Amino acid sequence: MPQNLISNQEISSLSAKWSNISLSPYLVYYDKDKIKQIHFESEQSLKLKTDIIMSTNIKGVAIWALGYEVPYTDLWKPISDLNKN
Repeated sequence: MPQNLISNQEISSLSAKWSNISLSPYLVYYDKDKIKQIHFESEQSLKLKTDIIMSTNIKGVAIWALGYEVPYTDLWKPISDLNKN
């Protein structure tokens, strides 16, 4: 979950849902009578995506804005496992 949201008690107490379209978890919450969604990566979602990379013989992968995952270093495990194959 994005680090800046964890400090928000209302959001951090929510249970994540799963999107079969994006293969990633997301949260739904209300803010000033508006429905908001936050989609994010998890170790499970990245593992599914790295499995797709390996099974389709994709030659590369790009990641947007590294550094926001701290202190959630478990997100790096599926990515580092790509280098072992």
